Amino acid sequence: MSATTTITIDAPVATLINVFTVQPDRRRELVDLLVCATEEVMRTGTGRRTAMTFV
Repeated sequence: MSATTTITIDAPVATLINVFTVQPDRRRELVDLLVCATEEVMRTGTGRRTAMTFV
């Protein structure tokens, strides 16, 4: 799946960006944890539009 997200200053939504510092050999573990947690929240929450994880 390919998606493009544009963050603009005048968008009628809020954008949250989290930055994590992690040892290189634990990156996959962190990404897996974030994806799992995001899927659980997105499944039960309302008002969320999208979530993306970048390494």
